[in-house]
Amino acid sequence: MQHLAAFLHANNIAYSAIEALPQSGGDRKYFRIHTPQTTLIATLGENTIENNTFLSFSKTFAELELAVPAIIAQNKEGNIYLQQDLGQTCLLDMVLQHGYTSEVFLLYQQALQQLAKMQITSHVAINYDLCIANKAFDENAALYDLQYCQHYFADQVGIQYNKLQLQSEFIALSKVIGAIEPIYFMYRDFQGRNIMVHHQQVFFIDYQGGMQGPLAYDVASLLWQAKAQLPPSWKIDLFNYYIQCANEYLPFKIAIEKFTEDYYLIVLMRLLQVLGAYGRRGLQEKKNHFISSIPYGIHHLQEWLQLKNIAIQYPTIHQLLVEIIKLKSAFKTIE
Repeated sequence: MQHLAAFLHANNIAYSAIEALPQSGGDRKYFRIHTPQTTLIATLGENTIENNTFLSFSKTFAELELAVPAIIAQNKEGNIYLQQDLGQTCLLDMVLQHGYTSEVFLLYQQALQQLAKMQITSHVAINYDLCIANKAFDENAALYDLQYCQHYFADQVGIQYNKLQLQSEFIALSKVIGAIEPIYFMYRDFQGRNIMVHHQQVFFIDYQGGMQGPLAYDVASLLWQAKAQLPPSWKIDLFNYYIQCANEYLPFKIAIEKFTEDYYLIVLMRLLQVLGAYGRRGLQEKKNHFISSIPYGIHHLQEWLQLKNIAIQYPTIHQLLVEIIKLKSAFKTIE
């Protein structure tokens, strides 16, 4: 707190109070700064590499007039920065509090329009050398996401499967996903908690994990977010709306049939990865929030399997999905 007070003083920012906020992830600490005119958000984090990536990406996005918080100040050590306060309401809050209203639907449209603009217009300006993990989402990253469910969910609940056959099919599927195009900026964690709603406008936060990747990845992340449980009709309409938006910024028109096919493969990978995360944080680490999310993840897998048939090309993966869905009654229902 003393370092933060000194930082504010050095930047001539008068304040009446410093309010500690809940940590949302990692080792970053957040504070709401109350000034005579407004409120600001201060972030303290010792991971200066991550901070540098966030600040660099933020500068690029701001120059392109994208929907991100304004950076007010930062210290030379790279462990404190001050940004615009976007309030406390995220897009997921809007869904959970208000339901599937026309107002919420319009906010999802706005988020997808801004996503398309961010992905495509920032691609040539982003410094991908600053990416925290990889510069690009490739077949290795896809394989890791697919195996996450295997190790942290399927094995945790005792599902029986042929490990060699599953590994072979995961490798084959990851090669297909790793070759998906077109490649532009990929947010990587584009979901309702990272989309703030401020004065009926959406703003994006926590994009420091971004890299190059397929356009469809972020769309799948948002529309199939487990806790949101968007109606199937919304998923279809919003997916089609995203294609319209992307076509406004791309130098070519999306091949809809191929894009849709690729999208559903990415959806499957995301659903498995998320279920693995619930298994790790919930079943292994005994965190109730993640345990309570498991039925939502299983419900989405069931919905996906009703839309797509992979039994011929990926029979072992198909059987894994069937066995996971059988477990739905073992967890709290979401009816």
